Amino acid sequence: MERTFTGKSGRVWTFYPNEPLGRPGGFGSVFRGRADDGIQVAVKVIDLRGRISASRLLQREAEIGEKLSSVRSEHLIHMLDSGETETEVLLVMELAERSLADYLDERGGSLPPVEALSILREITAGLRELHQASVIHRDLKPDNVLLHEGRWKLADF
Repeated sequence: MERTFTGKSGRVWTFYPNEPLGRPGGFGSVFRGRADDGIQVAVKVIDLRGRISASRLLQREAEIGEKLSSVRSEHLIHMLDSGETETEVLLVMELAERSLADYLDERGGSLPPVEALSILREITAGLRELHQASVIHRDLKPDNVLLHEGRWKLADF
């Protein structure tokens, strides 16, 4: 099964509700997807029933995106596009290889100190980039630290 939608950019995106990425969060679930040109992406689906309005959520995401556009960011997962239906907001993001939560699970919950310090430095760099853009990460946890292109990056802020 697949679902297709047109983002605000006019691009067509497809995602696969039967291919979740990571654990469902309190605000939505993320699924494997692809762009109309075949590039692999992640699509976060936020169910609006019983929540804030789509327009307010998209406005907040646009504000964050605008703030981040002025900052050179190497430790943040970038939002590529967004869309909406009557009951959902759809956020298209870069596709990461794994979350820090999954990585820790694979290693029995702990890491060697040198590796842990290296990951913490990358998380700190991401927080610094957010701070430079006057954005606060409101949900920092291992599920929202993602490995992408060889770097640990922050997501879902």
